[in-house]
Order: sequence, then structure tokens, then C-alpha cells
Amino acid sequence: MYSFVDTAAGQAGSVGLPAEAMKYNGVYLEDEIPGYRTLYVSGRELMEAEVQDQQITGLDGSIYYGKTYPPRTITVGYQLIAQSNAAFRSAYNKMNKILSTEQVQIIFADETDKYFIGTKVGNTDPDPGTNAVVGEIEIYCPDPLKYAVTLKEFTATANDDGVLEVTVQNDGSVPANIEYEIINHQDNGYIGIVLSLIHISEP
Repeated sequence: MYSFVDTAAGQAGSVGLPAEAMKYNGVYLEDEIPGYRTLYVSGRELMEAEVQDQQITGLDGSIYYGKTYPPRTITVGYQLIAQSNAAFRSAYNKMNKILSTEQVQIIFADETDKYFIGTKVGNTDPDPGTNAVVGEIEIYCPDPLKYAVTLKEFTATANDDGVLEVTVQNDGSVPANIEYEIINHQDNGYIGIVLSLIHISEP
């Protein structure tokens, strides 16, 4: 049996939550903090790329070696409306507690089958003298990719020569890791795995 982590897209929002509500380490802030509501989210769209190349004296342009994806920062805009000063303080106490955990799963309500790994690192200071504020929370993701919440499983079948074969389809935008699970029913001193990459372009 073969499984891998997919890094693709798309699902509808959860009922009763803003479309872009953030689940931080398994908790939606809307469910835990009265008066809190997500307004918008930015930074989870296209990944930026950094190019590795080298300029050679006397040659036009440069020699291209490849590209890497730098970390990303996701910004969550929110509104908080509290009924009293005490409720306002309590709301931020809860928010601090929830967001204090590092390197956790970050899931958004409009794409609940995918997650980022991130840490809350920054925020705007709310306006003083009021219990109704808007602000922003910054989530730093050292790994800019998003991953599927559940693994896809593929089962190998024997061909005419008795060799087990399986086709693994990656619907993500980058190569994915593959985990192999092999169960032997008798002694075998050697197991070989051959990986053949096939790129299929859609019309």
C-alpha cells in the first residue's frame, strides 16, 4: 500500500463561520472568543519563488540553476466587539492562550481539507479607549506549502509477470513524498522499488 501527502486546493466554507475563518491548532477563534470574527485573510495565494543563478563575465544573461520557495506570512484581519471592559480583556486573554502554541496546523473554513504549518508572530495594536476594534494577526509559515489533511492511499496490483505495480497521482502543485508500506508473508532477503515518473498534461 502506498500513501503520500498531497498539496492541492479547494473546499466550501463551514456553516456558521466566515468563509476564511482560521482554525489554529484545532480551534476556530470564533467558537472560543465571543465577539470575534474573521474579516479577511491574505498571503495564502500564489507562492513567491527565489531563483538561484549565476552571472558569467562575457556572457549575456545568467546561468539558471533552479528556484526555491521562501517562507510565507499569512495575515488574518479580524473584528472584536466586546460588551464590557472585562469581556474585552477576557477575549484577548483567550486569544493569547490559543495563539501561543508554535508550529501548529492552520486550517481555513473555505478549504478544510488542506492545512499550513505556522506560528503566530505578529499583530497590530488595537485602538485604545474602545471595546470594538479591528486588527491583524500574522502567521509565519517557514514551510510555504499547504498539505492535504488526509493521506491518499494507493494499492498495488500484480502485472502479468507477477510484479506489483501502482500508479500514484499527485494533484498538488509540487512533488510529494511517498510512503511505502510493504508486508512480507514469507522470508525475502531483497525488496526492490523502482520509481518511474510520468507527466500527463491536460488539454
